[in-house]
Amino acid sequence: MPQNFRERGTLSGKNTKQRRIHRDSKAFAILILIVVLFLYTPWEFGHVERLSIDIALIFTQDLTQDATQVIKSYYAYNSHDAVFHLITDAKSYAFEDLNVSSNFKFQTYKLATSRAGNLLAGYLHDKTANQFDLIKLALHEILSCDKVLYLDIDTTIVSDISECYFRGFHPGSLISLAIDMGDACQEEPDKCWPLAQIWEVDKTSQCINYLSSNMPAKCIHTKIRSFQYNFGVALMDLNGMRRKGFTLMLIRSVIENGQIVGHKKANYGGQDFVNSMVLQYPEIVQVLPCGCNYQTAGVIRTVACPNQKIKIAHLWSSTLKSEANEADPFVVHFRHFSGTGVNLKPLPLHSPSLTAHSRLPIPFHDPLCSTQSYHCQTAKTSSYFSALEPVHIVTRTKGRPDFFKENYYSVKSQKHPFVTHWAVTTSVASRSYIQEYKDLETIFLPELDNLTPADICSSCGHLSSKCPQAPMDLGRQEFLECFCSLGYPANKILINALRQKGLQGWVLILDDDNMMVSDDALSRLLLRTKSRRSLVIFRSYLGRITPSDANFGRIVRGDIDMTNFFFHSSMLKHVDLRIGAEKRCFDYFLVSELAKVTTHHEWLKEELVVSHPYRPVLGGLGKAVLSFPKLTIVMTGYDERRMHLLQRTIESYCNGPAAGYIDRIILVWNNPGIIFPENHNAKLKLLRMGQNRLNNRWIETIDHIRTDAVLVLDDDLMVRKEAIVCLMTAFMQNSERIIGPFARPVRNQKYVIEEVTTGPYHIIIGRCMMLHKKFFRMYKDIRQNNNSLFQTDIGCDDITVNYMAYATTKKLPLQVKLPSRSVIDYYISMYESGQGEKIGGLALAGGWNNVRHRCIEMAENHFGLVIPEAKDKFECTICGKPAISPGSPAEYNDVIQKARI
Repeated sequence: MPQNFRERGTLSGKNTKQRRIHRDSKAFAILILIVVLFLYTPWEFGHVERLSIDIALIFTQDLTQDATQVIKSYYAYNSHDAVFHLITDAKSYAFEDLNVSSNFKFQTYKLATSRAGNLLAGYLHDKTANQFDLIKLALHEILSCDKVLYLDIDTTIVSDISECYFRGFHPGSLISLAIDMGDACQEEPDKCWPLAQIWEVDKTSQCINYLSSNMPAKCIHTKIRSFQYNFGVALMDLNGMRRKGFTLMLIRSVIENGQIVGHKKANYGGQDFVNSMVLQYPEIVQVLPCGCNYQTAGVIRTVACPNQKIKIAHLWSSTLKSEANEADPFVVHFRHFSGTGVNLKPLPLHSPSLTAHSRLPIPFHDPLCSTQSYHCQTAKTSSYFSALEPVHIVTRTKGRPDFFKENYYSVKSQKHPFVTHWAVTTSVASRSYIQEYKDLETIFLPELDNLTPADICSSCGHLSSKCPQAPMDLGRQEFLECFCSLGYPANKILINALRQKGLQGWVLILDDDNMMVSDDALSRLLLRTKSRRSLVIFRSYLGRITPSDANFGRIVRGDIDMTNFFFHSSMLKHVDLRIGAEKRCFDYFLVSELAKVTTHHEWLKEELVVSHPYRPVLGGLGKAVLSFPKLTIVMTGYDERRMHLLQRTIESYCNGPAAGYIDRIILVWNNPGIIFPENHNAKLKLLRMGQNRLNNRWIETIDHIRTDAVLVLDDDLMVRKEAIVCLMTAFMQNSERIIGPFARPVRNQKYVIEEVTTGPYHIIIGRCMMLHKKFFRMYKDIRQNNNSLFQTDIGCDDITVNYMAYATTKKLPLQVKLPSRSVIDYYISMYESGQGEKIGGLALAGGWNNVRHRCIEMAENHFGLVIPEAKDKFECTICGKPAISPGSPAEYNDVIQKARI
């Protein structure tokens, strides 16, 4: 044996003793450390601090019951302390009565999207609730905790969720999501934004996921080409998201992927955004076990969720809405904790699986998006920060305060976070109404006279029989050549003023009767910019669409307006103002010059700017309109049960978004036994009647009406601003007709209770009726001179008005198609929630249909005529959007929520 080994052997006994002494000394030192820590740790009541789980819920007030269901189900199965972060417009006291542990805490936050969310909203469908997804993606900005488990409120907790929350994150991962069990992106891959992940399952597996349209008898494959994550349950590393600049990562990803998909909107909202982020940031998402987000209605389960313990069941809102699923044990569980269901049923403990193991699928990055037709490796812009630059909206105004007010609120409603609004005028008199808006920037130019129609026609009238309008035939270009040669230096002065102001950012120039078509219009524009040298040319509707289809893709004089292009302020210094800038048609001159100095021209076939509906009637910029024509609202009240509705509605008309269009609200209170509360608002005229007669609203109001236009409304309707403007626009062009949205047919002297949407009709009912005040005088005269005409006095007044108006004017009634959701029907809203009987209504009385039949018969006999079929409709939407901004949605939501009994 070598010497060194022998020597080590002779020392082994001594070394063993030394090691034992060393070990004992180490153990003693650890014991001393434990004692010291125990003595000097600030214990409270002798209890160790418990681990806590942070959970985030996002919901509106009307979904409070579903949110409390999540909280109660957590309490039923979990012993850990919890902090519920509630992002909602519901009142905090709504959760005070929950019978849950004192170890629970509730923190409420305002329901509002982030700045990034406002920018990206342009890629969301207006009809979806997916804007909540943008709040999910901003939780790192809203909450102060380090980590949070987000839950959709269509989830229900069915066991201990500790394993879902107390998990680590892989390097680079910021969000943990379960695989989506739906097959939408597999059935129609291009319906989803870029999918850059595929999976591979265990080689021993005998079954993989299948599509609902092609379910095999036996699954034999081991690989599926793509999958997507579900965003209904998300474990988020908020600290990591803040540290790594998640907001900018999200913006860059959405802009780049938006270009890849051709700027189509995201069908699945935030879920599309998160899944497509994997294309740019493959490591950002890690797989959450499907038991933490078990989607009960998902068709893809067998590998995505093999034999796992179910902790959080995700029911999907479609499951909850279907009556066929009411017996499902998970639905019963949800109903039980929401307080609307029966006793609990046994739940399956594990997810179903055709395999004997529980291995999760292994995700792989697929940068080619190989299951889709997108070119995911196309060159991506590095200039996405251009979409974050400020936007300067410049409004030209002169002598049109009401038009300017609507323009101001349209700009104010834009979701883009960095907007500066500039007001420009050449009129000293106009400065006063501009200065009422304290958050405006102003440019006051030298006083200049407008070019009058007489001036135009004296120079160019020989070229157009419709002067000052340009002809639409072959002589159009000659007239435009003449018109554009006329001098007008104001726009050159404006551009020089903008240069001197040193604007930094994007520029859009509007007239005061222009408005943005929607609150995300600017965001949609900015998402199309690629660099500061971009020129975005889009469509506007100012009585006609420009640029037209014939000229789309090229700049043509007379078919482009200042409201059609969007450019960066840095390009103004390159525009040559020496030749042609002091003439008319400056819009054509400026866009032509910008086209020369910009490198990327983006043509957008979307109408993003529209004119105010009153513009065709009152005239465009250059024609002073000191105030809009206003209307009078006449309402009738009787039932004490509806009094609170009336009070809320009147308050909205007096002080809400529509107040500027209303001269007076006349309330005819027909119940002498009940005192309607005093309201000292100057707009309200309260008329207390001694008898309950519907005729009172026509006979007793005429001396109090100060406007030509009168809107007669039922007491259970609230008409929003965009509907009032729509009705008023129809009235200004059709003041001899009875106007309204609710039309009815008459067949064989029979009143037909049939909601007319597309077919012919004969009368407009008084539920919402716009008409000239002269018809009130006519009605009063008829009643006084023909006292025996109607003995019933209930249910005939609006029918009489229709026949009287047609007999006098020979003008058919006119049905108006109002913008969607512009009329709030309290009765329908409360009836659907099971409370309709509490507010009553004439139509609920027995024999109502027979009363209306008799009214038709008497009217036809008295006036000696039958109203012919009317077929025309007046539509107030432009490109599917309301023709005017609705004002503050929150104000109306507050009214309808308070109206619920």
